[in-house]
Amino acid sequence: MPKDLPNGKNMGGFGAKFYMVDIDDVLTFPTLPTDTLATMDDALVCQTALVLKAGKSLSEIYGTPSTVGMTEADQGEKDGISQKPIFKFFHPGGTARVKAFTMFTNNRSFLAIAQDAEMRWVLIGSEQYPLTKSASDGHNTGEKAEDRKGTSFQFEMDGSHGPNPIIAEALIPFPESSGSGS
Repeated sequence: MPKDLPNGKNMGGFGAKFYMVDIDDVLTFPTLPTDTLATMDDALVCQTALVLKAGKSLSEIYGTPSTVGMTEADQGEKDGISQKPIFKFFHPGGTARVKAFTMFTNNRSFLAIAQDAEMRWVLIGSEQYPLTKSASDGHNTGEKAEDRKGTSFQFEMDGSHGPNPIIAEALIPFPESSGSGS
C-alpha cells in the first residue's frame, strides 16, 4: 500500500463539536455501496441519509479540544480478527446537565458523527454495531486550582466491519439551530 497523505496532511483528532443520537431515534440508517466500486475509498462513503424519527434530533456535544478522538484496536483470535472502535472525549465542568447526560447514556446504544481534521464527517456506529458507553475515568473535581474539572466519556462498538464511513454533510440531519459548523 503506498503512502497516501493528500498534500502531506495527517493531523489527528476530531473537532470539539460533534453529534450523537440514540439509535432508537433513527428511522433510516445510512448505507454503504453494494455495487461495483470505482475505488477502495468508495466502500467507505455513505450513499443514503441518516433519517431520524419525527420529533427527534441529533444532540450537539462539546468535547474539550484535543480530547475528542477514536482508536480502532484489533480484537479476536487467529482467523477471527476484527476491529473495536473506541470513541472518547472530555467534557469540562460538572453541571447537572452533564451528570444527567452521564446517566442517560448508561446502557443505551448510539451513533456519533464527528468531523475529522480533513473536514470529513465520520459516522461512528451502525444499526448492527452501535456505540455503547464503557467504563472511563468518569467525573473528576480535581484536587488543586490548576486541575482540570470535568467528565471523561468512552463509547465503544462491540464489533466492526472495518473503518467507520464518511457521510456527506448533506446527508446529516443537523439540528436547525446549530448547523454543521464546518
